[in-house]
Amino acid sequence: MSQMKIKEPNKDTRVKFLDTYYWGEKAPFMVVDSENVLWKVRIRYDEFPLDPREDMSNLGTMYCAHRRYDALGDKKLDDDLHEEFKEKYNNDDPDVAIWPLYLLDHSGLHISTGSFNDPWDSGFVGWIVATKEDWAEFYGKDRPWDRKAALQRLDDEVEEYEHYVAGEYFIVDIDKWQPHTFNQIPNTKDDSQWDSMDGNSYGSLHGAEAFHSAIQDQCGNDYKLFEFDNEEIWDKVLDKEGNEEFKAKLDAALAPIYAAMKPKVVYCDCGICGGKQTIPLFEVDGNREGKCLECGTFIRVTDLKKLSQHLTKTHSSATTTG
Repeated sequence: MSQMKIKEPNKDTRVKFLDTYYWGEKAPFMVVDSENVLWKVRIRYDEFPLDPREDMSNLGTMYCAHRRYDALGDKKLDDDLHEEFKEKYNNDDPDVAIWPLYLLDHSGLHISTGSFNDPWDSGFVGWIVATKEDWAEFYGKDRPWDRKAALQRLDDEVEEYEHYVAGEYFIVDIDKWQPHTFNQIPNTKDDSQWDSMDGNSYGSLHGAEAFHSAIQDQCGNDYKLFEFDNEEIWDKVLDKEGNEEFKAKLDAALAPIYAAMKPKVVYCDCGICGGKQTIPLFEVDGNREGKCLECGTFIRVTDLKKLSQHLTKTHSSATTTG
């Protein structure tokens, strides 16, 4: 069976999330968790989502027939099967859970267990069926047959498939802010500021509830939207004349985020200091010195032993990583 061709979302598609539309140029955005850690969140279209009929467990089997979409559903529907399922549906067979399937093909595909009431672009396309044997295999023999629950499960499976064929799956990328120096202003378009290794990506998601769950999984239940938008920050901060009030508000919002950063030294390659640079607890200048932002002490950053001793004696909570 050939691969289902999923249509891309309309150019006017918007993802309404956290009371703001984030899609295209508006994305990504920033959130702050309960420990005042800043995260970048990006919602993007999932070009290769999981196929819920092939990559997920299902109770029912979809039997479909369409002259253009031969990969629709699980199995091909022929005339004999159609008559058999139609009779079971019309007779309300107590041993079978069954729903008719309808397809709408207009500005994208949509599938449902109910009619779209559009005689021009929609129509009957097949059945989704689950028997007692399917129920026992899916839930185990110890769980008795429940036709009402089976019908609800089939309806949920069709709804999940609807998101797939309609191209409504998205990926949520969450990266942790790792500024190079203290007092650096966050910029969601500067990838070097954000650590994807300390974050996560969640694919094949749809709907605000799933986006919330993904962010909660990484950032905790009490996360909140960072009050400043990236474009607003850079439009105003880069303006040297005026905007003092805005800059003061931004500094106040960033203060607890900086305060939450535990003293930490990270060494990286640097041409200025001959191969070793310290960030973010230390800043490096042209004199090959690192200035401790905790106490103001200047230390040659190439002297790792002296630096380690300083951290051990002066900042007991500091750690050194190579």
